This record gives sequence, C-alpha cells and structure tokens, in this order.
Amino acid sequence: MAHFKRHAKMRNLLLMLLVIFIHLYSFSQSDTTFKLIPNWEKGEMRKYEIKNYSVVDAEGERKVNGVTTKTIIVQVVDVNDKFFEINWKTEQLIFSDTINIDNPLSGLMNTLDKDISVRYTLNKNGEIVSFLNIEEISQTIKSKVDSVLKAFIENNNIEKSKAEMLNFQFSMMFSSDEQIKTIVLSDILKFHQLYGYSFTTNQATTIPDNIFAPNPNGKPSNNLELECTKIDKKKICYIAGALKCAETDTRLREFIEKDRIIKNTYEFQLPENWLISHKSIVNVGGYASFNNTYEINLIK
Repeated sequence: MAHFKRHAKMRNLLLMLLVIFIHLYSFSQSDTTFKLIPNWEKGEMRKYEIKNYSVVDAEGERKVNGVTTKTIIVQVVDVNDKFFEINWKTEQLIFSDTINIDNPLSGLMNTLDKDISVRYTLNKNGEIVSFLNIEEISQTIKSKVDSVLKAFIENNNIEKSKAEMLNFQFSMMFSSDEQIKTIVLSDILKFHQLYGYSFTTNQATTIPDNIFAPNPNGKPSNNLELECTKIDKKKICYIAGALKCAETDTRLREFIEKDRIIKNTYEFQLPENWLISHKSIVNVGGYASFNNTYEINLIK
C-alpha cells in the first residue's frame, strides 16, 4: 500500500512538473507586445540617407523620374521629463530629373528643404508636439521660391501675363505655414509616424495616416495596417504592412485600392528604438502607371 502511494505521489509530481513546463513553454512562445517609444539620450546623433524616385510606364516607355537623395542628420538636443528636443538637418541634397532636366522648376518642390534645419519637440511617447522654428523656415522657403521663380522668368523671357500667373500659383502654394509643413516636413512626419503605438508580434496594428494624401478636413485619408512579423536575436524589430484607403464607402474604397497598392516595411533597433530603415513602394495603375519608391536608411 505504501509502495502504491509513493508511485501515485511520484506520478502527481511528474504531472505537475509537466504542466508547469508546458505553461512556461507556451508563455515563452507567446506573442510579444511592446510600445514603440524613443529611448534616446541627449547628444545622440544618427545619419540617414533618404531616397525618393519614380518609375513611369507611359506609351510603351519606362522612365525613371525625379531621383532625390538626401543626407539627414538627426540629433537629440535635449531630454527632460516631458519632452525630447530634436534637430533635423538636411546636410546634402541631390536632385536629378531625368525626364525634364532643362526645367529648373521641376526639382524645386523636391529640394525646398536643402540646407534647412528643423527644430521640434516630441513627447515621451515619441509623437511630434511642435515645430519650434516654423516661422523662420517659412520665410526661408518663400524667399527661395521667389528667387528661383524670378530667375526662371528672366532666363526664359516669359511674357508678363504668364509670369504673373506663375507668381500667383506659387504664392497660393506657399501661402500658409500648414502648406509648407505638408511640403517641407513630410520626411520628418514619416520618420516619426510609428512612434507612440503598441505592436504585438503577428497581430495587426492600425495607424491613421494623413501624410500620403492630406485630407483638407484633417481626418485620416488612409490607414496604415501593420504587423510586427518578428524580433530577431539582435533585437531588430521587423514591421510590414500596407496603406489602405480610409474611405467609408465600400465601392469607392475598392475602386481606389484596385489601382493603388502601397506596401511598407520598417526595421527598428530595440530597446533604444532608433529607426534602421523604412521603405514604401507605391504602385498605381491606369493609363500611365507608375511605381514610386521611398526609402530611409541608417548610414551611421
């Protein structure tokens, strides 16, 4: 009888150990949840290269259009209990328009931030709170536009009525700080877009997006639907997904997405959460289909 009890106790002990082992194993294999917030220190600096270019298919020809390459310095100026202060500087900018190389205005919209430093603050979640020198940036941009436009008109002997129309069009494009933010600060907005959101491996996270196609009423025109696919042994987090139209009308949304496919991939270095790379590829169909690639890559 005692022998039987000892065997029963042994079986119960082994069963209990097995249950604990299975529980621990399941826990170790469960999805990981983390919040993507910057764990940066004052004085830290990173250098990135940003590339933006299009491949256009039209009338049986395939052309590369508007290759823009920027070298960006991101520096953490200050850190306190509530905010990060960041300085974003465009150190170098090269623009090459392989379709309309003789038109100096063709590259203007892509080179407005050349030699410009942007100072801004983030909250502790990594979300942009304010731009500190937007007024200075606005004055610089408007002055640059006026200078380029004046030289273009003079060098091409453009008649007065057409020159006045060009001046009016460009003054409308840069009439407000919000318009300048949209045009000049889009790289910064893309760089910080995922900060402040929580991700769970193999589960989708939806992020409202108004950067790709800004909506006049401020409501998100699109949604980023992203998934953290894995975190490797080097603590590199891989995130991938697509940009979906936020239009509530099903037919209209399906119509837009039929000819517009936008895929995104990201890599972040945990636990400091510096961006390593971001790539978005836009494929648009129709009469003149095009493929646009946008990349941010850490240099050092």
